Amino acid sequence: MILFFIFILFLFIIIKQKIKMTELEKYINLVRNGKNIRNVTSDDKLEFYALYKQFTIGNINTKKPTGIFNMKEKKKWDAWNKIKNLSKKEAENKYIIKAKLFFI
Repeated sequence: MILFFIFILFLFIIIKQKIKMTELEKYINLVRNGKNIRNVTSDDKLEFYALYKQFTIGNINTKKPTGIFNMKEKKKWDAWNKIKNLSKKEAENKYIIKAKLFFI
């Protein structure tokens, strides 16, 4: 009986932690899954990418891709490079604000 109680308590703690998702995590998951996203453009996607990279990694730390077959990677690099001096907290806030435009 005690083992059952411990097991239930353990499950409750795990479930409670999963429910306590931060606002940022909530919007990261929504953007990542792309469900119910309205009128998102390629530029919006690039901005989400750049903001995510900025608040998870910080300033861009790679060289710009070269070659004519790397257009997508170049655009991603350019988007991230544009916000290279934005603080992690500012990037998080901008990400949330932008995500709310699409999901609320």
